[in-house]
Amino acid sequence: MKRLSALLMILSLLLAACGGASEGQATTVEVTREVVKEVTVEVEVTREVIITATPEPAIPEPDTDDSGDISAFEVEVGDCFGDPGQDDVSTLEAVPCDQPHDNEAYHLADYPAGPNEPFPGEEEIDTFAEEACVTAFEEYVGLSFQESVFQVTYLQPTEETWEDGDREVVCTLYSDEGPLEGSMKGSNR
Repeated sequence: MKRLSALLMILSLLLAACGGASEGQATTVEVTREVVKEVTVEVEVTREVIITATPEPAIPEPDTDDSGDISAFEVEVGDCFGDPGQDDVSTLEAVPCDQPHDNEAYHLADYPAGPNEPFPGEEEIDTFAEEACVTAFEEYVGLSFQESVFQVTYLQPTEETWEDGDREVVCTLYSDEGPLEGSMKGSNR
């Protein structure tokens, strides 16, 4: 309403300024106010929800370099790889999970320590890794570790990698019966 009044006032002044009155003549401008009745408009709002089913994603392939290796620091859950074969590794032989492979990463756990905390020692890291890996096992495989045919191992920070900020434990599973084929996620074995 204030806006309408202001608009009418400006219009009146413009008409007065541009009017045909000559100098010295008074010009009269009539300002009228128009009251507009309030109108209620009903609007129907409809929300449509569309649910689509998507197929389960394919088994992810590990990010590899040209040699087929994957960095031990870039392993993700679901990555499959050959037997590391040594205590300290920086790269792993990446293998597509649908081909025979020795290990499958099933959980990542960060050791709870800040960037400036000293290395807690291998025994402390081992205790943390074993607990984290056994706890997460059933969610990935579908059976508890104790009921499963699989064994658990893990990649863990060393004192050297700890200095570079490495706090991640990579939980992996393998079988004493030989290579795995296909993902073991949800295998209930």
